[in-house]
Order: sequence, then structure tokens, then C-alpha cells
Amino acid sequence: MSAGVFAAESGLTIRLAEAGDLDELLRVFAAARDFMRKNGNPNQWGQNRPTPDEVVRSIRGRDCYVVERETEDGKREVCGTFVVRFGPDPMYAKIEGGGWLSDEPYMTIHALASDGTVRGVFDIARGFAEAHPSRFLAGQLPDGPDGTPATPDEPVRFLRVDTHRDNLVMQRKFLGSGFTYCGIVHMVIDGTERLAYEKRL
Repeated sequence: MSAGVFAAESGLTIRLAEAGDLDELLRVFAAARDFMRKNGNPNQWGQNRPTPDEVVRSIRGRDCYVVERETEDGKREVCGTFVVRFGPDPMYAKIEGGGWLSDEPYMTIHALASDGTVRGVFDIARGFAEAHPSRFLAGQLPDGPDGTPATPDEPVRFLRVDTHRDNLVMQRKFLGSGFTYCGIVHMVIDGTERLAYEKRL
């Protein structure tokens, strides 16, 4: 396995997204939006979320990952994506109708998507986050300019996620994976509500 590439189930691999992955990521998000529309959830990402600018920011921020599968001709092809982000999320600063399990440092999973050729991208992302609960372990900290290895940071013990009220598929997955429903949060970009969940690792 190459440096910076993480093994997943069924021969799938995970790595940090790169600038050259943008077109493939936009293709995956388009497929995910189509799946949402066909399953009663047309509003979560609308017609164009995440936008190209949002995806580029995640790539540059070193928290966007691609899931790849091996094609019949032996090449690697992007089939899914997710974001694992550490540190306070402005979206989670205020929660209504409940409360978080803890005020301790946490990480979040965002922007889960699959192009439909593989199933279980949420389980892949959750498994990756639970096994790599720090930026160092998740490969997000670059080495120094002189090649000095990055300094490990402290692992977190809590994982937060959210989804649209119409996304019944994800709500069931969260509850079935040990998450607790905590309340309602609002998107910073447009104020729309999301159902928020948290899990102790």
C-alpha cells in the first residue's frame, strides 16, 4: 500500500483528494444528488451543492478524501468521497431542542457521496474516522519543508454528523451505527436546519 493510501473493505482504498480529482468529485456529487432526488430528498444539496469552490477548499484544507475501486483493467477509479474535519465546527456552535453528549474536542464527517457503483460509503467513512481520530493519524498533517515528520496531535473521543430531515436513509444509518440524536443545528451558509447526531468513540 502506497504512503498516504488507506485500505478499506472489498479492495477499496481511501486517500486524500488532490486538485486533479476535482472533476471526478463533481461527477460523484452529481450522482449523489440524483440519488437524493429519487429518494425523496431533493433539497439537501439542491442543484449544485457542494459547489466547485467548496470542494476545492476542502481539497486545499486536506480534509477531503476519495474512495477508489479497482476497475476491470486494473486502474483505480474514484467512486465515493467524504470529509473528515477536526476542531470546532461553526455549524455546531448552537444546537436547539437538545444538546451535545460532550463539550470535548470532536471531529465531524461531512459531504458523503457515492457514484452508485459501491455501497456503504458512510460505513467506510465512519470506520476510517473511528480508526484515525486525529489529524496526524488521518494523514492530514503534512511533513515539514525539510522532510521532518509531522508532530502527532491528540486524538479526539467524539464524532459528530448531521443530515437533512428528508434524508431518512442517513438518519437510519446514524442510529444504527451507535449515534445519538442530539438536536437541530443550522447551516452557516443559508440557515437551513439539519438533524445532528453524536457518538463517543
